Amino acid sequence: MDLTFFKDVLFDLINECDAFPLRDLRVYDRENRFEIETTEGRTFELLIREQKKV
Repeated sequence: MDLTFFKDVLFDLINECDAFPLRDLRVYDRENRFEIETTEGRTFELLIREQKKV
């Protein structure tokens, strides 16, 4: 699985989950970053990166 596929699936999971009281889900694709704003007015940031094996 590559990073792009992982981000796409993660976006779908967050966006379609009824457990999250979402107001907005912003994607900054070049930065590999999501901003999730809740209906309560709180904002969470997810940074996604692939960890390379050494």
